Amino acid sequence: MNKFYVNFILIIYILIFIFILYYDPYEYFYINEEFTNTQIVKPQSKIGLITFMRKPIDLSLWLKHHRNLGITKFFIRVEDTPELEDYLKNQQDVWFEMSESDKIGNNYETLFQRQIIFIDKILKVSKEYNIDFLFNVDVDELLHGSLLFLDNLDKKYNCLVIENAEAVYNENETSCFSATKFIKCGQGAPCRAYVNGKSGARVVDGVHSGGVHRFNYNNSNSGDNVYNVPFNDLKILHFDACSLGSWFEKFYHLSKNEKDNIPFSYYKDSINASKKAYETYKKHTMDYANNISEDLLFIKDSNIS
Repeated sequence: MNKFYVNFILIIYILIFIFILYYDPYEYFYINEEFTNTQIVKPQSKIGLITFMRKPIDLSLWLKHHRNLGITKFFIRVEDTPELEDYLKNQQDVWFEMSESDKIGNNYETLFQRQIIFIDKILKVSKEYNIDFLFNVDVDELLHGSLLFLDNLDKKYNCLVIENAEAVYNENETSCFSATKFIKCGQGAPCRAYVNGKSGARVVDGVHSGGVHRFNYNNSNSGDNVYNVPFNDLKILHFDACSLGSWFEKFYHLSKNEKDNIPFSYYKDSINASKKAYETYKKHTMDYANNISEDLLFIKDSNIS
């Protein structure tokens, strides 16, 4: 075997190694503009958002982004966050109710049940505000694109399906919504959470919740009445657990009365990790004083401000 042939084979191996090292089989989506500064032409249709929230981060940015997009009414159920009540009372385009999460049952399971009940409730309430379309969007998600197509959407479509993309973070993010790189979940990519998108619906008789990710029309969420929105027109950007604090808050809350019914390995690993983190926190901030003699302790008068 001559030297030229050996060098040629070596170069081929190096090129293959580089290809394997840098090849990514999944398609990514990038955004460049600042969400809150996006100015677009708004639709004439009256569009509402349904959201179920608990201890949200960057709520004001979330509201501002969707107002800029053309959302005219927000229907919000707030759980375990009483400090938001005064703020929401001053938002003229917000309809809201205050409540609490499940203190007894499994939060992952009963959360879905409460969401479905709330969605069906808002389908009725929204008619009082002459809403044409409703979208179900979580407070860690943003609709991204244009809603103009709704003005001319064929009347045969009463349900819409929107693909989701999941944020990929780096250490330089300045807010929960500052990520610019997203994995397109509907194309077989390894997204951490859901991959089947979210939905919207026309506010008409016969439409009701088909779960937390779909609307049904006459008990069906498939067929000729469903419009699959092209990704380039409109998509859901999911900013799941955008900070360490929000990650811990979410998964430790889900760990209460936990059952083995969660399908996502990321959720299971995060729940276990959050419980261990809380045990460490409790050990070093609460329990460590249990064996300290009383003469080394000071008990503050609860009446002192």
